[in-house]
Amino acid sequence: MVDPEAVARAVLAETATATPKTADGPVEAMRILELATDSAVKGRVQALNQLDAVLVNADPALREARRHLRPQQLIAHCVEMDADGRDDVAAATVHTLRQLARRIHYLAAEIRDFERRIAAAVASTAPQLPEVNGIGPDAAATLLITAGANPQRRTSEASFAALRGVSPVEASSGRPSDAASTEAATAEPTPPSTAPS
Repeated sequence: MVDPEAVARAVLAETATATPKTADGPVEAMRILELATDSAVKGRVQALNQLDAVLVNADPALREARRHLRPQQLIAHCVEMDADGRDDVAAATVHTLRQLARRIHYLAAEIRDFERRIAAAVASTAPQLPEVNGIGPDAAATLLITAGANPQRRTSEASFAALRGVSPVEASSGRPSDAASTEAATAEPTPPSTAPS
């Protein structure tokens, strides 16, 4: 656990030895692209859920005609739907399904673009990382973003594990240790309280 007061005192006394991450270069570019990718993925999932909710509550005839379609087929079908200029619930439903499907298509293309850019940034920054079995462009980008553009600031595996929040934490089973048991067994009993009631 980091003591914020001790950190503040070390900074003020100019005795702090930590080196901050740099906020420029290809690793920072990857961080920004990852941020935008995450946002686009969440938006696409939200739009998919909304499309499904609108379809579930739609007129039974509209819903049943599309029930057999797989998700990608449904989206492609909804993109082509036309409300015919009507101004009723069915037209509003059709218009909403079309707009949600278009949003899903747009966000899917945006996600692919961000992923392509991240893969290119990883390939130019650390081409050896994706060659490791099990590490694709996303995992490599995450490792690079975590380490920062100046990984020399991490002095050990333990400091990297602490940065990621996976370092071992001393934990107790709740049972007293041998030293604590011995101390408790040999301690003087606490005298009864003599305070007036």
